[in-house]
This record gives sequence, structure tokens and C-alpha cells, in this order.
Amino acid sequence: MPRRLLFLAGISLVGKPRFPKWLDAVGAAFACLFAVGAFRNVGPAVQPLAELNNALLALWMIVQGAALVWYTRSVRSVAHE
Repeated sequence: MPRRLLFLAGISLVGKPRFPKWLDAVGAAFACLFAVGAFRNVGPAVQPLAELNNALLALWMIVQGAALVWYTRSVRSVAHE
């Protein structure tokens, strides 16, 4: 479930002019990394990716949340004027 949410959150930003292009590309890439890391119990080859994913998950959630708040802030301020 969380990997689908991360993937959809990254894909939903594609083509939106108020969000930078790096945000959707990095979001989709991180979702793919998260999906591969989910198979860590299947084989030992996936374990390094799973460890990288665990290290970056909290950082990516903070970056994405801050970006969503920051880049929608200007839209809300224009709508109130």
C-alpha cells in the first residue's frame, strides 16, 4: 500500500506547472526503489536497496511534504486576494 501511495503522489505532480519537474521524477524513482526494496525477504541481492530505501524514506517524506506546502502556498495567497 505505501509504495502505491508514493508512486501516485509522484505521478500526480507530472505536468503541474506550480511544482518543479524534479519533484515528480524523484518521487516516481523513489516509489520504484521502494517497490524493489519490498522484496528484501525474497533474496539477499535486494537487501542493499532495502537498506537504502529505509534510510531515505523519512527524508523523502519530509521533502515531499515541505514541497507540497511550499509550492501550494503561493496559489492559496493569490486565491485569497
